[in-house]
Amino acid sequence: MGHKRVFNIITSQCINGQWGIADIAFSITSKEKALWQMDTINRLTERGEWFVGSEWHYEIQKDELNPVDGQPRFVRDIMIKCVETGVLVLYRMIESPLNNMYISK
Repeated sequence: MGHKRVFNIITSQCINGQWGIADIAFSITSKEKALWQMDTINRLTERGEWFVGSEWHYEIQKDELNPVDGQPRFVRDIMIKCVETGVLVLYRMIESPLNNMYISK
């Protein structure tokens, strides 16, 4: 039996220098599909379509593979900044072992 894993994409906001508690935005069992989801976040942000309905503008600050040295489970980070408010939004893709808390369909 192969090594089972899940790729969680978490999101958190930094307001006035304080990071909020991260929430899971997506849980995907395929690394390829999880990377595709991160690409989608990047593309839609660049086109102004990710934060639908917002009157503010957002720009990609960074998009890095393996963003934390020595932590191979951190696969990719996308940092987005609101131009008007300076609020940062982080999307981080993390590889985790698949355990019994995940129920496959």
